[in-house]
Amino acid sequence: MNKKTDDVASVVQIDDPEIDVQTIIARIREGLVEHALDEDVAFPTFAVARARRGEGTRFPEELYYQLEQANLNYDQIWVELSMVEGQMPLMGRFVNRFKRELHRLVVYYVNMLGERQVTMNDALVRTLNQLVDSLERSPDGSTGSPRGPVEGQSPEPVEGSPDAVHPEIEALRHEVAELRARLAKLEAQVAAAE
Repeated sequence: MNKKTDDVASVVQIDDPEIDVQTIIARIREGLVEHALDEDVAFPTFAVARARRGEGTRFPEELYYQLEQANLNYDQIWVELSMVEGQMPLMGRFVNRFKRELHRLVVYYVNMLGERQVTMNDALVRTLNQLVDSLERSPDGSTGSPRGPVEGQSPEPVEGSPDAVHPEIEALRHEVAELRARLAKLEAQVAAAE
């Protein structure tokens, strides 16, 4: 037996003297062995906010608090039927029934939009969780490109290394070199004309 089936006795606890616990545990073990996976399966993991606040965290505590709140509340936007019925003597029942049906229709469409918003919120919260986790794991705060540099581009130098040059500075250096070349060409033309 493997570790998973050996733990059945610690998970199932039956304190009824009329029930044969050993028989039940044996049947559960047989079922686990019969339906065991041939190989380990990597089930998907989902980004969930963890208690990351406190010492040794990279970001301010407020970010972790807000991320935790987003994880708890991203799907809490449903609208319920909530209507106060009017007290009109003659047509009251008819008006209240019409208002209730109209309110139900509005709630239906609002919740349809809410469902779409929950889907969007879910994607955003997962992305934020993954982004924060990625930034926490990287030693220099950058996530880098998982695909590597684009063809024809040199890889970006690591910040702080002697080769690290800000892209704007590199663009200015290139522009200055072009201007110097044009100036030299113009000076040569002026000298040839004299």
